[in-house]
Amino acid sequence: MSSTSPSSVVDAIIACREGLSDAEKTVANFILEHAQTVSQLSATMIARQSGTSNTTVSRFVRSIGFSSFSEMRYSLAREMSSADYRAFEGTRSISMEDVGTSAAYILENKIDELRSTLSALDEGALRQAVTTMSQARLVMFAGVGSSLSIAQCAAIKFSQARINAIASSTTDAAQLTAMLMGPEDCLVVISNSGRSDRLCRMMSFAIDQGVQTIVITRNPDAELGSLADVTLRVVARDSLLVTSFDFSHNSINYVLEVLLLLLFNVDRRENEYGLGLFNASMAGEKGLLPSIQ
Repeated sequence: MSSTSPSSVVDAIIACREGLSDAEKTVANFILEHAQTVSQLSATMIARQSGTSNTTVSRFVRSIGFSSFSEMRYSLAREMSSADYRAFEGTRSISMEDVGTSAAYILENKIDELRSTLSALDEGALRQAVTTMSQARLVMFAGVGSSLSIAQCAAIKFSQARINAIASSTTDAAQLTAMLMGPEDCLVVISNSGRSDRLCRMMSFAIDQGVQTIVITRNPDAELGSLADVTLRVVARDSLLVTSFDFSHNSINYVLEVLLLLLFNVDRRENEYGLGLFNASMAGEKGLLPSIQ
């Protein structure tokens, strides 16, 4: 899975975009807008066409994690020539004037998010996360904003895999619970940005109690990731679809489901029996007859 060098130029640009200088962002935008042809250009040509300088292009290349312009250009050429890549010659945007093409463009970005997330995941970190969660007395999922509902949904799903999982309805309640947890427990924090004062306080409370911590984020170098025992990195391409709007939990849900299915298969027979009990308890709610084998 993960490697020391970026697996995708596009994903590297998106991940580092906030920390780039204004001039470097100009280069970034130029490359994103001309991704299909820019691998055929020299650094001087990119500088000229983007209205920047050779120095800015060189600095930009290093800022997104590549050691040289040649390495970045080769990676981009390979990326664009991949059999999995589909070029949308008609549009690189979303418009009501062509809903079908727009939907296909969104789908391709969502698929690319998942593929890039798989490449970014560290197998050792996944194993450690599964082991920690499977051995924990209690697993609490936590998030803020739109991530809060993802945490609540995760608690329900993981409970069906015989994990004693909870998620508080508010961040304040989660902070109080974190103070009461202990070394035999696990806190899973979900945060796209990796930055949140409330979640950092919650993690600090948990760490003080010896709680094992897991963070799922697209920004592992932010404070939440640096505090965690295990950090699982995801990739989001929101900025390619709409400016300054972090809306998607597509990759986070993928990682959660990877963890869920790995946990479920740790003891599949017992978990399937437990799932049967859960489904039976919900049968009346769903208008179904209970069935436990």
